[in-house]
Order: sequence, then structure tokens, then C-alpha cells
Amino acid sequence: MWEKLFWTAVAVAVFSSQSYYILARFLRLLCHTYFRKIRVYGINNLPREGPVILCPNHPNMMIDVLLVVTECVKHGRNPFAWAKGSLFANPAVGALLRALGAVPVYRPKKVTDGVQDVDTDMSKEEIEAANKRMFEHSWKVLAAGNLMILFPEGTSYTAPKMLKLRTGVMRVAAGFVKGYDRPIPIIPVGLTYFNKDRFRSQVLLEFGTPLTLRPQDITSEAFLKDEFAEVKRLTTMLEDKMHDVTLNASDFSTIEVARMMRRLYLNTAASIDANKEVRLTQQIINMLEGEHPDDDTKTKIDKVRENVLRYREDLNRLRLKDQDIIAQIQTNSLMQMFLERMLYLLVLLPLATPGLALNFPFYFLAQKLNKAAGFTESKSMFKIFAAGVLVPIQWLFLILVAWWLLGSSYAYGLAVSLPLLLYSHIRVLEESRSIFENVNFLFNIAAHSDQVAKLRQERAPLVLEVQELVSSHVDGQIIASVKKEMEHSPKRRPLIKRVPSTSDTLLS
Repeated sequence: MWEKLFWTAVAVAVFSSQSYYILARFLRLLCHTYFRKIRVYGINNLPREGPVILCPNHPNMMIDVLLVVTECVKHGRNPFAWAKGSLFANPAVGALLRALGAVPVYRPKKVTDGVQDVDTDMSKEEIEAANKRMFEHSWKVLAAGNLMILFPEGTSYTAPKMLKLRTGVMRVAAGFVKGYDRPIPIIPVGLTYFNKDRFRSQVLLEFGTPLTLRPQDITSEAFLKDEFAEVKRLTTMLEDKMHDVTLNASDFSTIEVARMMRRLYLNTAASIDANKEVRLTQQIINMLEGEHPDDDTKTKIDKVRENVLRYREDLNRLRLKDQDIIAQIQTNSLMQMFLERMLYLLVLLPLATPGLALNFPFYFLAQKLNKAAGFTESKSMFKIFAAGVLVPIQWLFLILVAWWLLGSSYAYGLAVSLPLLLYSHIRVLEESRSIFENVNFLFNIAAHSDQVAKLRQERAPLVLEVQELVSSHVDGQIIASVKKEMEHSPKRRPLIKRVPSTSDTLLS
């Protein structure tokens, strides 16, 4: 008995001391389960010690927080963060946020860029008192050498560009430097999602170069003369740095056109590095939306844009993608490929049956949550948290039932089998979805062969127009890095199956 009590006490002590890391690793596992790929760039810009402020963009609610927090913990930094006061109204979410070191921030109701931001119904005086405590707490956290994650846009959104930054980050930084006479690096972080509300999609996380606020900046003549104006100027500088690591356009249509122009410029079915895709896409957006020295250039760009839009509409009408048009396949092999993919699917489906039976309630719940979610950015958050809570409960229930009815050996076996069933189920579903896409692609190619042939002929001169335009107006260093990667990419091989590209689903 005493031995059991001893080991129980040891387990409780270990769990208590390591609870933050256990929670962070569990949340990281959830993120890597939901997202097929999480690509991280610029991690060397993250200091491993000392006070730091991270400033991510905020397109996907709590998922943004989880991705940045878990990445920081992975590299030895335990971050603190601000979070909207309204989130703490939910007991479960509030408890999780506090466990992750979040501090509630309250603001009056406001509409920014058409996005309504509702935090609290507190009075102005109550908000001021709460925020004063929040700033003081933030300065103490930084003074202790910690890292803080602050979202300068202030609210989450689904929009083609970042919202205008609030001044809170720079007020925190300036107050810290003024109060503790120490410099503080402010690091922009870009989150770019590839179809953010879709299970097993991709996300890009990029740490940009820091903007460092030093004591001499706070004691400068300009700052002493008009602190508010200087804080606004520094906020604008931070906004520019955040634009360097995010994707921004005036509307989603421009992003779609830029994506297609990038595909045409590269003129290959292969994918380049995700970060280079985003940077090249942003450069093309800048070309499409920027001011040009003469009317002829503007007219030429508008004409190419119109041609690209028409080409994209033709692809959508045929339910094809640009990479499908340039895929080289023999007509007489279509039926063979179709049968091969269908046979492969029939082999895989039985393997997914146990996992499908176990997880069907969660798929049903996910559909309901998708309909209930008021915003696109809410969907993935609901899915992850539903899975993070309900799946462990289901597993615990099944293990306890197995223990009660069949004994400990069966319970241990089930405990090992459940994660394997989940993993194999997810992998089989991914492959099945890929097969369905391949079958759909093969059917459309065969059913519309004449139109596809015509579209290929129209595509050739369009590629030349786009390549000429992009080469003339996009930054030479980006073009050079893209070309270098293309030179070292594998040579195109005969088509075995349609390979999905990140370009198909890029959405910031």
C-alpha cells in the first residue's frame, strides 16, 4: 500500500512540475494531427533567451496561438500572451488560456475594416483599470526575461490582407524600455494557411527580422516631444515588417489571379518551397496592384490579368487545374490508370473501417460545428478542440470498459491499438481523397479531350506573356532563388497519379 502511495505521489509531483510542457506537447500533437504539414522558416530570428515580443498576424483564432506557442516551447521559450477578454467567458477556453500564460485584454466595442470586435460590456473606467494591470503585468513578465506573444491586429479575421495594427504592442515595448532601461526585440511572425479550415491542410510559419526598440529611441527628441506620434510611427514600421512575412492583397480575386500567374510563370506540375511560393505570389500581387510609370505598362498588365482570369474560368468550367493541363499522359492509358486507382482504393477502404467506425461520431460533430461556426476562422478551432477533448474521453472510456469486461491485458492492448487505428485511418483517408481526385482528373481529361487540347494551345502564348511580365516587374533576387530551386528540382517523370500542389489551396 505504501509503495502504491509513494509512486502515486511521485506521478502527481512529476505531472504538476511538468504540466505546462505536457500540455504544450499535447497541443503540438493536436496541431500536427490537424495539419498535414507545418513549415517553419526564420527560426534563427527567435532569441533563445532574454525579453522578446512576438507579433503574429491573426487569421485563424486560437489556432494561431497554438502554433506559435508550441513552436516557441519546442525551442525552449515558454511564452505569455494577451487574449481577448471575451474568450475567458468560456470556462474551458479560459482555463486553457490561463494554463498557457494568457492575460485577458479588454477593449470597447469597435469595428475595424468591417470586422466587428466585441470584447466586453465593461465600462470605460473598468476597462482602463483592467488594462493598466495588464500593462504592468506584461512589463514584469518581460523584465523576468520571458517571451510575450501579442497580436497587434487585435482580432481574428478572414480577409485577403492584414488588418491595421493597433498601437498596444509598441506601448508595451516603449513602457518596458522606459521603465527598465533595456532594449526589446519585436519579431514579426507570419502565418499563412493553405485552406485553413480543412483537415490535413498545410500552414507556413515564418519568423521575420526583429525591430529592436532601444533606450536611446525612448529618450530621443522626437519621442519626448510627441510620444503618441512616435508610437504610431513605430507601429507603422512593425506593420511593414509583418507585411514582409505575410500575404496581402486588396481582394481574394487578386490572390487567385496571382496564384495562377505564378503557376504559369513556373510552368511545371512540380511545387517549389512553400515560402518561395508565398514570396513570389506577393511580388506578383504587388505588380498587379502597384502604380506604374506609364499607361502602356498598366494596360499590358490589365490585359494579361484578363487573359489569366479567362483561362482560370475555363479550367473551373472543366473542373481541372493548371497542373492537369500540362500533365503528359497517353489517351490509351487512361482506362488502365483509372482501374489501377480504383483497385487501390478498394484495397485501402477495408483498412480504414475500424478507425471510421470509431471516429464517425466526430465527423458528424465536425459537420455540425462547421454549420454552427459563425466565421471561417472558427471552424478549425472547433474541430481541434472537439478532437482534443472528445477523443481522449472516448479512448479512456473504451479502455476502462475493456479492463472491466476483459481484463488488464486487453485494456493495455487496446491502449496501444487506438492511436495506431487513428493514425492508419487518417493516412488511408488522405490516400483515398487523393485517389478520388485522381479519378476525377482522369475522367475530366477523357471526357473533355478536345477542350483540353484547345486549352493547351491557348496556354502556351499565355505562359510567355506571364513570364515576360513577371521577369520584368518582380524582384530579381526572388526570381533568381526560384529559378535556382527549379534547376535542382527532380525532373518531370511520366504521370502515375495527379500530385496535389500547395498552389491548389493557398489561402492566407
